[in-house]
Amino acid sequence: MTIGPGGEICIFAALGVRAEVGPIAGGLDQVVIDYNRHVKALIEHRRIRDKRLVLADMNTRFTPDMLSDGIHPNDLGYAHMASAWFEAIRAYLP
Repeated sequence: MTIGPGGEICIFAALGVRAEVGPIAGGLDQVVIDYNRHVKALIEHRRIRDKRLVLADMNTRFTPDMLSDGIHPNDLGYAHMASAWFEAIRAYLP
C-alpha cells in the first residue's frame, strides 16, 4: 500500500504463485486467488465512500514466464509490476 501526494491510497492485488511441485503444482495458489478476490471486492465497496482508493492489480496479464523460480518475479515480472503501479497512480501524478 502507498499513499499519494493528495492522500490517494493505492493497494495492490498480489501476484499468483505458480509452482511445479507441491500442493499448488500447475496453478495459482488458491490463497492468493481468494485474497485478490476479497481485496478487489473491498476496494469496490470502499470506493463508494472514498474515491481516493486505487487498486494496482499485479495479477492481471501476469504470465508464468514472469517468474524466476515459480514464486519470485524475474526482470520481466518486475517490469510488469512497475507498469501496474504506474497505471494505478498515473491519474494522480502532476
